[in-house]
Amino acid sequence: MTEFRFDSAQEDISVKETIENMRERENSRVAVIPAFIGMLVLSVCVYFALTKLAAISEGNTFIYDVGALMQGAAEGSVLWRVAWFLTDVTEGTFIGSLPATILVMIGSYIAAYMERHGKLGRGTGVDGNGQIFTIMTMSGFVSLIIGPIIFGGLFNEGLFVPSFATFLSVQAMIVGFQANNIAKAATVTILGTVTELPLCFWFVKHFTVPNNLPLFIAVGVSIVITVPICSEIMHRLPWMKQAPAEAAPAPAEEAEAAPVKVNNNLFFVNRVFGDVGEMILWGSSIGAILMYIGCIIATVLNPAHGMFNAAIVISTQIATGALAVFIWYPRWKNDGWAFTFAPLLFATAIAVTYTFSLKVMIPTIIIAAVCIPPLIPWVMGKIKPSGRWAPIACVLLSVCSICIPWSFFVGNVLQ
Repeated sequence: MTEFRFDSAQEDISVKETIENMRERENSRVAVIPAFIGMLVLSVCVYFALTKLAAISEGNTFIYDVGALMQGAAEGSVLWRVAWFLTDVTEGTFIGSLPATILVMIGSYIAAYMERHGKLGRGTGVDGNGQIFTIMTMSGFVSLIIGPIIFGGLFNEGLFVPSFATFLSVQAMIVGFQANNIAKAATVTILGTVTELPLCFWFVKHFTVPNNLPLFIAVGVSIVITVPICSEIMHRLPWMKQAPAEAAPAPAEEAEAAPVKVNNNLFFVNRVFGDVGEMILWGSSIGAILMYIGCIIATVLNPAHGMFNAAIVISTQIATGALAVFIWYPRWKNDGWAFTFAPLLFATAIAVTYTFSLKVMIPTIIIAAVCIPPLIPWVMGKIKPSGRWAPIACVLLSVCSICIPWSFFVGNVLQ
């Protein structure tokens, strides 16, 4: 009689190897090739479609153009200052459009609500900041209002006033300090506004404009300086000190819920658009998509409405985001985070400042996607800002350290 033997140990090893192989395939770039190719195709289609749409819509004046906005803001008109404020919300994404602002706000607030309540279909949510999203955004809005009031004279200098810079630094510090009450939020907002805006304008006037460098560099360098200074000041204020957070028990329904498996290609697409939202610290893929729709609407109403060419901005961001997420996709799946939004800042800044051509943009996008995401954690490891400064200082230090020399090279050699 033949003896039947079942080797359970060998079987366990085989099952573990199978699971491990499945996980490796899922975390491999091969899993998202369809989404990657699709986003690159979308980028090209968006460029040509929006270029054609702008040509068809030329002459439409159903909404103000950027020249009228800047003139009205310089004259101090209340209505034009309100329009300036609303435009500033999306200036950090290089869109700078009223319809885009309205739609990104709607989309991001919906995403924040869905994130707070653990609802599906929220895309990338709002970066895990759902609980403080309202106070975070309201503080940013207040900074956009009080900055031009306090420093209104800057509008008479004949240069673009980068008042949107405070929107970025203030929100970043609200998150960094978990400023969840009025006293903390007011401190961050006032200190962040009065330090950031004048310094940023100084860099615009004395560094970026004279050297034909992207405006983004003035914003980035000033935030790199002001965020650590403001943070160190606030750490010494007694009402800004934070009590150690106690871990809250998870709600029963969330604790028992099984993890939701997300399709890899859907994750990829959401991540690309989420990175667009990261440029204004909201990180909402829903908001970013709606923002782009608002930008398209603005192009129909008046192609000269936005601060920059919509076709160039959107196509550059989609292409750069797709390449960055594709390259660093294994890090996203294994570590849960990669700094793939930062290349969008670098590439878009180059795209809107210099001649938009393949010989400029192809190397720019590749350098951005390959070099910036690993540089940021390296810089953070050296500076170790955790618990002291908002990470935005290290992010922009990393981006500017590449953007400044590359801008000089593009402006003097490639153009």
